Amino acid sequence: MLKILRYTLASSFPETKFDKVKMSVIPFGERRALIGKFLTATINRTLLNGDTRRFPSEKSLDDFHAQARSIKCPSDGKTRHVSKVIVHEIAVLTGKSDHGYLASCMTTADLATHTRYCDRAEWDTMVDDILETERTIARDISRARETLHQMTDV
Repeated sequence: MLKILRYTLASSFPETKFDKVKMSVIPFGERRALIGKFLTATINRTLLNGDTRRFPSEKSLDDFHAQARSIKCPSDGKTRHVSKVIVHEIAVLTGKSDHGYLASCMTTADLATHTRYCDRAEWDTMVDDILETERTIARDISRARETLHQMTDV
């Protein structure tokens, strides 16, 4: 959970040097800074009021924030975006390269490349087809379990 909080907090930091300049020049463009302040206050309140064994003091909380700040580096392309850091960490855990991991990921956009309008009758037909497919799968699973049970009883 702490890792998720660290990545969430790190994602609120400026991503590029331009973002840092923009935050100081444009007064109403501080959405990222406001989100960062909100996350910092919420995380501080949650961690200090929660498990006192993990965060018994302000120093350990400062260490947590220092680790969150060290995740992201605006001058380094590999750690500029928190998403790249997360992808790299998952790739290391799965034993793949970053590119290999990203190539193996599927999203709903990959499966449903476009949307379209369906009238009520067409929608109902699709739902009925899906329900029938689910019933067929359930029957097949049931038969497979029965067959497996018969094989193990012998």
